[in-house]
Amino acid sequence: MKSIFGLISVCILATTSFAQKQTFDLFTYTPPKGWKKEIKSALTSYTYVDKKDKSWCQMGIYKSTVSKGNIDADFDSEWETLVQKQFNIIDTPNTNKEHAEGWDIKSGAGKFIFNNKESLVLLTTFSGNGVCLSIVATTPNQRYMKNIEELLASIELKTPGKQTNNEQTNSTDNTTPNISNGFAFTSTNFDDGWTSVVKEDWVEVTKRNIKVLLHYPKAGTVFPADPEPLTNAAWNILVAPRYSNLKNYKTTYISEYDRPTFGFGNATDKASEREVFVLLIKKRFFSLD
Repeated sequence: MKSIFGLISVCILATTSFAQKQTFDLFTYTPPKGWKKEIKSALTSYTYVDKKDKSWCQMGIYKSTVSKGNIDADFDSEWETLVQKQFNIIDTPNTNKEHAEGWDIKSGAGKFIFNNKESLVLLTTFSGNGVCLSIVATTPNQRYMKNIEELLASIELKTPGKQTNNEQTNSTDNTTPNISNGFAFTSTNFDDGWTSVVKEDWVEVTKRNIKVLLHYPKAGTVFPADPEPLTNAAWNILVAPRYSNLKNYKTTYISEYDRPTFGFGNATDKASEREVFVLLIKKRFFSLD
């Protein structure tokens, strides 16, 4: 998908066309040069902080999720989850809608206070082909708008389920299925004995009889709340379906900026029927730091 944002000036398109393209999930794009890149299961983020005036900008490219049925519903859901629940927005978003290359696109902007300064958050949501995807940009300084526009102008979107030539060549291999999450591989063997395998809903990391599941964010598990109901909600959605006979269940948290929360207890693994100790760690996945 090319030239989604046709209103972006030709000079901006020209500056992005010579940089190296990168891919994350269904996105292909030109990343901002010199920015700090951080890859997580559900998003890839780029952050820049000016050492002189301490101004900053952060852009997050979020993994696709199942569409709510139309662009308005998708945008409202993404705004609530990725924006409203992360920042204390002080006004309603100003929105704009477009349609290009089979995708509906809706963008909106709002203001919030960070470090006693008024900052801007921009959400751009793409809806079509049964999925929705979003990009969130935050900054207190208008001079980073060009960087945001350059990223948006460079975007191409892959149609879900459409195989590339490389994927078609390997489609008959009896290997681990390729999960469309932006990773170039699905299994990794580490030197210290740990092995990780990318699954559809999580990354499974194992070493001897220890197993860790790194879950992708899921509806119902991402919201600001008191630690106990927050952890209980995530436990009931992510952990409880695979275990029974839960005993000695407790929740707690560490008091710091990211405030990770924990849920743990003894249970029976339904698949193996073994008695195991289960520990759930939940932490914020989006930060302005």
